[in-house]
Amino acid sequence: MNIQGAIFDMDGTLVDSLSGWIDIWKGISDRFLGGKPFLPEPEVDKKIRTMLLSDAILYIHEVYGIGNSGAELLDYTNEILRDFYKNRVPLKPGVMAYLEYLKEKNIKMCIASATELPLIQLAVESLGIGGFLSDIISCADVGKGKEEPDVFFAAQKSLGTPQEQTWVFEDSYTALKTAHDAGFRIVGVYDALSYHQEEIAGMADIYIAKGETMEKLIAG
Repeated sequence: MNIQGAIFDMDGTLVDSLSGWIDIWKGISDRFLGGKPFLPEPEVDKKIRTMLLSDAILYIHEVYGIGNSGAELLDYTNEILRDFYKNRVPLKPGVMAYLEYLKEKNIKMCIASATELPLIQLAVESLGIGGFLSDIISCADVGKGKEEPDVFFAAQKSLGTPQEQTWVFEDSYTALKTAHDAGFRIVGVYDALSYHQEEIAGMADIYIAKGETMEKLIAG
């Protein structure tokens, strides 16, 4: 693995966000739907996965009419996520060992995430991984989601590493395809919330499958 720079997605790649999304849907149910269970339909869920968080929640309001306004729904969602990222978000197994390995090898690392910067910072501080990172970039900083490569190019520029030696680590098929088509080497990471695992496995230069962790990259 010829790597000088690592661009990590956060949710589903570095951290296990499953319980955070469960909290959001349950919170929406309790606050706005009188306890009636809520889950977005699969096509809606797929669509929001690589969107800016603010755009995703506004889209949920638009599709389902939940809350008096999209802003109200977003404010409540951010309240839930602030608590989650500050107090309960876990690293995925093997992540800390891999970050330590890359640091020992003087590999530059950053986060490029569709989550808003203040929430990313809460998670980074809570998990104690800030010392591994040279930068944190949100899609909101570049004004585009991961359907476009802008955030990956911004991250590469920040790292200052050659594109052919800069690897993108992602759990989302859409984000991985964007990075792949833009010329980056890609590591696909299995996550229970992510769709199209077979396609991810087939497209990725390296695939971290279900039951595996990033520690397999240390041996490889």
